[in-house]
Formats: sequence, C-alpha cells, structure tokens
Amino acid sequence: MASINKIRCVKCGKIKKIKIMTQEQKELLLKDLCARLPYGVKVKIKHYDNVWELLAIYTNGTTYATKDVGYPIETYFEHCKPYLFPLSSITDKQERELEELDPEFYTIIHDNGTIECTMNNKTFDWFHKNHIDWRGLIPMGLANDATGLNIY
Repeated sequence: MASINKIRCVKCGKIKKIKIMTQEQKELLLKDLCARLPYGVKVKIKHYDNVWELLAIYTNGTTYATKDVGYPIETYFEHCKPYLFPLSSITDKQERELEELDPEFYTIIHDNGTIECTMNNKTFDWFHKNHIDWRGLIPMGLANDATGLNIY
C-alpha cells in the first residue's frame, strides 16, 4: 500500500496529503510500462494535463513521452500513470479472440479486486496490445481507466 506523507504547499501554505509509491508498486508499474512500450501506451504525466504517448524508459528510471505533435518531455516513470481498460470492459468479440489465442484461458475477478487467471505468452501480448489492465493497476491507483476516452 502506498504511504501517505503530508507537505505544506509553497503557494497557499495549506498542508496537503501526497501518496508515495512503495518499492513494490514502483517495480510493478515499471514492469507493466516496459511490456506496453511496443504498443503505444498512453500515459498521464504528473503536473501535465495532456495525454502523452510513452516513447522510452531508461535504466536510470527516466522516461520520454510525447503528445500527438511536438517535442518529447523527460520525466521519471513514477510520474506516469498509463491509461488502461479494466478487465470488465472486454467485449464479446475480444473474448472470442482470447479463446482463439488460448483455449485454456480463464479469469476470475474476486469481490476484493484480486484477479486469478491463466495465460500463455500470446495472451500477455494481446492484453498489452489492447491496453487491458490484467495486473489490477487501476484499483491500486497506479493506472487510469481509459473507458470512454477514445485515446487508442
């Protein structure tokens, strides 16, 4: 679980709560972002309003991202929240695609938000290509729900 720290705003003087990612959350986010790079993953970058496409992640944790047109910006991967679709948004057509890729595939989403599933490598690639949140990053606050945004 992310830790909560309090900071005083320089502009207004009010105390604000900020969430700080745990090392485990950082590692999970990094693994997920790296797997999605070939598929044009869109991200929300802390302190920016636009939707950005992640271009690269370097070993020191810096990333490069760009808007539709323009120069890339440099930031840290911890400041990037990918836009993903929840597992519950998978359509009947997508479900049939998954069944063709992996006839043994199944998913169970428990009431507490945990996910139980079996997948082969083709299924992992399909989830990444279709920007599906199979790791449960949205409920953890590490990703944004892309449902209805029309960004992919």
